[in-house]
Amino acid sequence: MHNTIEIEYNSTYFFCNIIKTILSDTFSYARKLDGFWGNGSHQYYIKNFAEVSIFHQFISFVIDVYLDEEVHEFNIDEQLKLFERLGDYDDSVARNYKKISIEYRLLEYGLKHQSFDEWLKEKDIDFAHVNDDDITDYYVSLYKTGVIWNLIKNITDEVFFLLFTNRKLMMELNKIFADFITEMKVDEIHDRDIKMLFEKDGMLKRKIPPVWAKNAVYFRDRGRCTICNKDLSRLVSLQNDSNYDHIVPLALGGLNDVTNLQLLCKECNNEKGHNKIVTTNRYEKWY
Repeated sequence: MHNTIEIEYNSTYFFCNIIKTILSDTFSYARKLDGFWGNGSHQYYIKNFAEVSIFHQFISFVIDVYLDEEVHEFNIDEQLKLFERLGDYDDSVARNYKKISIEYRLLEYGLKHQSFDEWLKEKDIDFAHVNDDDITDYYVSLYKTGVIWNLIKNITDEVFFLLFTNRKLMMELNKIFADFITEMKVDEIHDRDIKMLFEKDGMLKRKIPPVWAKNAVYFRDRGRCTICNKDLSRLVSLQNDSNYDHIVPLALGGLNDVTNLQLLCKECNNEKGHNKIVTTNRYEKWY
């Protein structure tokens, strides 16, 4: 169906927990995250309301790193011991023991790929003599076909779908980026497209959220002010105006990104102003 997502919940919560843990303690993961926002690379993620949000990109980066580590940490010696114990079992049984970790993830998402067993036969390598380099080469071959990126996208979409509702987590992500943005000097930005996004040093130009972003935030927040819980649907009262507020204000380095928006009533928006970072994790119950 158009604009829907089918979630199998295979490893979704597992990766949600990884993302939440990292954003709650970025210092402990600073070295691994350096490739995402270190050495000025953070500036290339700054865009005005891209549908592939900053959070999508962060999730994809983390999952990519995790899958790579999972493959390189796979204990082939233990797998070979299991394989040896099979003894006289027929090949249909043995084939299940010739899979490595990344294959199980691909199978979870129904992604067609060349199996490790098939790849070994193509390379004329006996499974009993497989080594770590073979596993790495196989993983690289999967990358080249694009199937790993399909896997990363599927997991990313699932994790985003669940964690986008966590406004405080969105706030933490945007606060991290705000720290980088507030330090950026317009005259020192060499990319013209990025430079044009800035109002002045350390502050982006204000952009009106597109309809799709407003819809996402409105329905996530159930048409209610996230601070005082006032009904902003205009179904009950025409007096309540909704405002799409930057959780981290632009004046404090906030992004023009769907993850940095929340629904506020006029009064709460005025109270918050341009110099406060405020949100809540208060939601209307299902019943």
